[in-house]
Amino acid sequence: MSQSAVGPGPSGDVHWKRYLILIWLSQCLFQLSFSFGIPFVPFFMQEIGVPQSELPFWVALFGGTPSLAVLVFSPFWGMMANRYGCKKMLLRCYIGGVVVLCGIALCSSPQWMIVFRLLQGIVCGSVPVALALASSLVPKERVGFALGVVNSSTFSGLLFGSFFGGIAADIFGYRMTFLLSGIPTALSVLIMIFGVKEYFTPPAKEKTVGNPLRAQWKKMTLSHWQTMLVLPILLMVSMTMFGRVFDHSFLPLFVQEIHGGIKGAATWTGIIQALAGTAGVLAGLVAGYLSDRFDPGKTAMSMAGIAALLLLSIAFTPCMGYLVLMRTLANFTVDCIEPSLQVWLCRKVSLAARNIAFAWAQSIRSIGGFVAPLAAGLVVRCFGLRLLFVGSACIFLIVMMLCALLYRRERNHSRHHLHPGGNPV
Repeated sequence: MSQSAVGPGPSGDVHWKRYLILIWLSQCLFQLSFSFGIPFVPFFMQEIGVPQSELPFWVALFGGTPSLAVLVFSPFWGMMANRYGCKKMLLRCYIGGVVVLCGIALCSSPQWMIVFRLLQGIVCGSVPVALALASSLVPKERVGFALGVVNSSTFSGLLFGSFFGGIAADIFGYRMTFLLSGIPTALSVLIMIFGVKEYFTPPAKEKTVGNPLRAQWKKMTLSHWQTMLVLPILLMVSMTMFGRVFDHSFLPLFVQEIHGGIKGAATWTGIIQALAGTAGVLAGLVAGYLSDRFDPGKTAMSMAGIAALLLLSIAFTPCMGYLVLMRTLANFTVDCIEPSLQVWLCRKVSLAARNIAFAWAQSIRSIGGFVAPLAAGLVVRCFGLRLLFVGSACIFLIVMMLCALLYRRERNHSRHHLHPGGNPV
């Protein structure tokens, strides 16, 4: 093994592997908490009396609300991470998660569910902060690996949370399931406080010249040339998120339709989500490995094309076994796309700008997350549940074409900036 593989990260700490594992564990527990109860909200809404005629509206609104808040607040939290450090921002996410989950457990109307879901979007955007923290601790040649590991934590939590959450919901009911879901997030708080050391130096205070609001805005944004470099990737991140969540909010209702009733549907939904989490864990690691060794744009392009074919096949699901298999394969390919795009993004900005870049990626990503459930609700109302998967397939075809265009442009640009001998100008 080379010295760089075991040596210190950018922070100079040789314990970066231990910190990476603890970041993964805290994120895994945090995501486990939300996947323990959130996937079963459509069933919870039916339990508290939401009529079937209004259910698509409330499910769509519940699915899109947090992304609207993330769109507004993510750049602000990116600026706060630059000022106070990523560790404190992760603690803010985890403590807020406990409040949100326990609050949903006490709701007796869909309106209050939306309020707490909005609060989730405001305070619980942990992924970009965890990505920035991990990338600052590992050697630069292992950034792809680190981002893959952190991304896999999301799906590791989904794996265990959805499986056991579905069983708990069928046995104990939905309120108790949400109350129990706050426990893992409380453990994340303890891990982050006592386990992870961040080497953070607060920036020197600058004397504000001119408009103070404009000065704050500059701290929350990238430079003009950095924006031009990353803007196409941010567009693909948003499109990928749109495709990922387009059918996500309505998957429990699709399971209920294929299964033939609501009894036992939560368990089947949990199984599907758990297998999707398994696929996501593998996808994060595979995408990180491939992106460290090959062009991340090529990886994203290939996976988007395969995902489109698999999602199209789900529209013709004949039985539950077919749905479980194809959904798992589709999730694997979809979940390989975003880590590849994140590595692509990392290669275009400096280490100092990554907090802001990831924050803007999360913000623009949330546009897709907000619009997709609302568009999906309209599709369900007009055409039925199966047409959702045709729409998802079309979205990933667009992502594949965008990746191909950018990849080809970058290759042509590199070719034009080489001497005949192959050396850069």
